Amino acid sequence: VINKTSRGTFQVVTDLFITLFTMFYFFRDGDRLIQRIKYLSPLNDAHEEELMHRFVSVSRATIKGTLLIGLVQGVLGGLTLWFFGVGSAILWGVVMVFLSVIPLVGSWLVLYPAAIIQLILGNIWQGIGIFLVTVVVIANIDNLLRPRLVGRDAGMHDLMIFFSTLGGISLFGIMGFIIGPVIAVFFLTILDIYSIEFKPDLDLAQSSSVEKHREESPSATTQS
Repeated sequence: VINKTSRGTFQVVTDLFITLFTMFYFFRDGDRLIQRIKYLSPLNDAHEEELMHRFVSVSRATIKGTLLIGLVQGVLGGLTLWFFGVGSAILWGVVMVFLSVIPLVGSWLVLYPAAIIQLILGNIWQGIGIFLVTVVVIANIDNLLRPRLVGRDAGMHDLMIFFSTLGGISLFGIMGFIIGPVIAVFFLTILDIYSIEFKPDLDLAQSSSVEKHREESPSATTQS
């Protein structure tokens, strides 16, 4: 258990370092990188601008949603500790705000030890209460709020945001909570561009399919 915890902590710290390191160079060289990508892109200017607009929207929505979710979890965690008589609830609430912003960490890092300490001290109901509130309420805030907060601003379905975030985190670690939705919105935007560029061909194929179905229907009825 200790080895698994150590490996998990090391992985989180490593992912956080890589995220901050990458963000530094993106902020510094981002404009040149974007211009280079636009230069090499085979898409026309309108489609490039649409892709950039969707990319910025989903990135901004993801970061804003993460900060808001962290604030909600920290406040609820602090109120939970205060309600069950744990000291320095405001301080621990502030700590939980920062912990909740970090993916794969969260407020449980404070609440679970608080519940265990209460049980050790003989405060059985307080310990059980903190544990239940953490598991039932606070642990599910991210799953409930993130799809709505991010999906509303990014123009994506709640289910798409939910699965793209989970998939991104499982593949890319901490950075996945941004990369996952960005890849999803990139894919959906490409589909939209495809439907616009090839609309005549798609409409023709659909009408041909409908006509073929109409021609086959009477013959099938006659044979029956």
